[in-house]
Amino acid sequence: MRWIPGGGGGLLRTPSVRLNVVAPIVAYWVLAKLGVGAVGALAVSAVFPAAAGVLAVWRRRQLDPLAALSLTAIAAGLVTALVFGDGRVLLVKESLITGTLGVVFLGSLATSRPLVAVLRKRISASGGRVAGQAGRSVSARAETAVWGLALVGEAAIRVGLSYVVPTGVMVTISPLLAPLVLGPVALWAVRARRRRPARPEPSAAESLTRTGR
Repeated sequence: MRWIPGGGGGLLRTPSVRLNVVAPIVAYWVLAKLGVGAVGALAVSAVFPAAAGVLAVWRRRQLDPLAALSLTAIAAGLVTALVFGDGRVLLVKESLITGTLGVVFLGSLATSRPLVAVLRKRISASGGRVAGQAGRSVSARAETAVWGLALVGEAAIRVGLSYVVPTGVMVTISPLLAPLVLGPVALWAVRARRRRPARPEPSAAESLTRTGR
């Protein structure tokens, strides 16, 4: 998501935020005021995030796993809501995404390569060396566990709120749940990496000495 300078409203001018956050909320409340039922209003409001997903795929010219999961969640939510007449599934469609990602994070802990270590290797030029260091490996495992629990927790909170909060209120606060729950985790992860001392690279002489041994 690209930040456009120009005051506090800069973020609201990005197409992603308009389609994923602003448009669904406005559409729901306008349709609700016009007397449209909750399921119909939620179904229409879900079209905008779907359009955002399709637009992102068209711009990148490829369907990445996250985009595929997002579009699948929206489609499944629309079909389920229209078939069973229950709009709650559209309120928690994001939980399918975060919950699935959380399970994947936690499931990777059962392997020798936790997901955070895999991601680091892909985005960092020195990823192979980082993943191989014992201290970094332990840290990657701990960070993977924290992210997994946070993602599953965010999904559980959203589902729980959908049963106790009025539909209109849930539509309005739903976009805030992920930043409120996952934002502190992201901040913690960044600070933890900055505090972690970097292992100095051995000099050429030291490398030759170790080789000679």
